[in-house]
Amino acid sequence: MVRGIRGATTCGNTPEFINKTVMEMTSAMMEQNGVHPEDIACIIYSVTPDIDAAFPAACARKLGLEDTVLLDVQEMVKPGDLGHCIRALMLVNTQKPQGEMRFVYLRNAKTLRPDKVKPKE
Repeated sequence: MVRGIRGATTCGNTPEFINKTVMEMTSAMMEQNGVHPEDIACIIYSVTPDIDAAFPAACARKLGLEDTVLLDVQEMVKPGDLGHCIRALMLVNTQKPQGEMRFVYLRNAKTLRPDKVKPKE
């Protein structure tokens, strides 16, 4: 079965900051869900228009995701929405039910889905 795992974080618009936060978010998504690189069907990263100093997918490759399908897209613009935000949708092959998937919201992105932010066990 394929299941979706959501993630989001905020960061400054520098290559170093984007790299650090993408690796942190993606690693947390994998660790909190017991996901290995070979379990991942794909990851779609979206960025707000104020993030353009680096491609999140290129940053994620540094985690050993060389054979994983990765895609970067720009988030739609909505007045008043959270800025400097990188979101991720990781599709994984797993036997776990969708309800067991742990979503990861870091930094100011915790405000996006406070109902999905679970404390670490």
